[in-house]
Amino acid sequence: MLGKVIGLLLVVTLLVGCATMSDETRTKTEGTAVGTGIGAVAGGAVGYAAGGTKGAAIGAGAGAVAGGAAGYIYGTHVANRKKEYAREEDYLNALIANARGVNAKTDALRQEIAQLEMETSQLIQQSNQRTVQKSQVTKQEQSLKTKVEEGQEQLKKLQAEIDIQRQALAQENQAQTKSQETTRLLNDLQAEITRLEGNKAELEKAVQRLSAIHIGPSV
Repeated sequence: MLGKVIGLLLVVTLLVGCATMSDETRTKTEGTAVGTGIGAVAGGAVGYAAGGTKGAAIGAGAGAVAGGAAGYIYGTHVANRKKEYAREEDYLNALIANARGVNAKTDALRQEIAQLEMETSQLIQQSNQRTVQKSQVTKQEQSLKTKVEEGQEQLKKLQAEIDIQRQALAQENQAQTKSQETTRLLNDLQAEITRLEGNKAELEKAVQRLSAIHIGPSV
């Protein structure tokens, strides 16, 4: 609870000053604010578990610093990306295209994992019947390891993309007036973010399944 309170106070303090800032500076500051709040809550929870109320205060402070730094990095990234486009609609289209690209790559990786799972299942049956060579088992185990590593790397990219896209969406939604095209693009962006989050959840499950596979005996 203390972590949440500290996080909320820090976020409010940072966001109050955003009203008079330039668009670029506001984007960076909002990223810092969001990161600070998340970090404070997480740090407070860990600190409380380790050292009660005092630990929560220390953990919240440390988490706020770490979260604020990460949030500033994301805010700067969003601000820099936005500066590349003259029109807001072009910027939103670019965000959507980028999210779709990450989603497409994740979809392809999930299909590869599904295919590998099916092949491995067949090999396990053959291995249990001792009808495969050890070299086949070794090769398949290496394929599993490689695909797990690919999956873990893609999960990192997914999380980074989700963080960036969510911050960009929050920033654009703050506009007092929006054209019909902008509103439509914001809805499309939200849909792609939802897909990113769903893909991340499904990929996490797939990577966990691969990590748990044991082919078994071989001749």
